[in-house]
Amino acid sequence: MKNILLAFVFVFAISTVIADNVEKNNPSETSSSAAATATVSGNVVDFESGESLAGAEVTIEGTNIVTYTDLDGNFVFENLKAGNYTMTIRYISYKNSLVENMSVSTSTQNTVQVQLMPESN
Repeated sequence: MKNILLAFVFVFAISTVIADNVEKNNPSETSSSAAATATVSGNVVDFESGESLAGAEVTIEGTNIVTYTDLDGNFVFENLKAGNYTMTIRYISYKNSLVENMSVSTSTQNTVQVQLMPESN
């Protein structure tokens, strides 16, 4: 039992030292990456009535980043790098919508208003 406890303390001490060294050797990854990110928020509504669409799937193409609108049709993407993105919005019984070449900046508020057209039109 004493040997197991000693081995556990040794492994914990080594892992703490390694983690500390990794953080000291890569400080830019931990501090500047958080500062250089942007947030994109938006709202999805019905084209004809203006009603909010809850549960619409919002995807950033070329990534595996997906979110869904809340009860008020709002969505948020956080920690995005600045750049241009294409966003796809899908909702049952509505035509898919594509927001192409959406410019995301870390210095401005990035908001999108999406109006989905019912499939019957």
